[in-house]
Amino acid sequence: MTFCGDASSWAKVSFLLVITALGLHTTGFATNAWMTRTTVRDKYNFMIGLWKMTNCSGYYQAPCQDASFPGSYYNHLVIATRAFASSTLIMLFVASAMTGFYVASERARTRGLAIAIIVVDFVGGVFSLTGIVVWVTSLPAWHYPNWSMGLVVLALALVIISGVLLIPDIREYDYRDRLLVKPYVETQRITSKGLQPMVANTKFRMSDGRDKLSKLYDYEREIGNTPDVPQISYNLPHRKATQSPVPYYTSALNKGRQDAASNEF
Repeated sequence: MTFCGDASSWAKVSFLLVITALGLHTTGFATNAWMTRTTVRDKYNFMIGLWKMTNCSGYYQAPCQDASFPGSYYNHLVIATRAFASSTLIMLFVASAMTGFYVASERARTRGLAIAIIVVDFVGGVFSLTGIVVWVTSLPAWHYPNWSMGLVVLALALVIISGVLLIPDIREYDYRDRLLVKPYVETQRITSKGLQPMVANTKFRMSDGRDKLSKLYDYEREIGNTPDVPQISYNLPHRKATQSPVPYYTSALNKGRQDAASNEF
């Protein structure tokens, strides 16, 4: 996947899943098909949601009308289901926003934010599962779950998968790569023409800077140019780090100076 920068593929798929889960849960939350009651001749044919109902009762192919939530079905279990469904909606919205920032912004892509997203996803999943269980256990006789609750169940599965997909980011993603510095290397080398400056400006991580400097000095020694003691200052915002010279270069430096002095005579 090339969109959203260099975020991991797991994080990008997780973002798509949590956005889809938000849409599915919102649709199920707002529609009137959480449970239904239907008879053979449609004497009873109605669907009830969390907030309203759709009544098509009376006769075969009777016109349907939306009505307010029936008082005979209103109880503390319905209130609990509404509370859990509303909490899930909030969690999914927060998780979608956090995952979007995590994927799109390199500065926001930290291990702490990844853990927070996983926690929010799982908490939203627990709220959704609890609301579904409360609703199903409160269904009266001859009443059955309908497609609105099915959308909420599908959203529950997607948000759990979305949280699981971010676990590899916590374990494998190299957050230290975000801390890139540009060192400025300036030194002098002894040649037959005298002392000449040697400048190298390369982008690398602070952790492997010593290895790259070693390769640079080894190359200079192979071609006969013995480098002087380097002075390296890292362009960091709040501090300056100076690397001390590598001990075994000192003997090479003294030998180079003796050779240069002998060439003058």
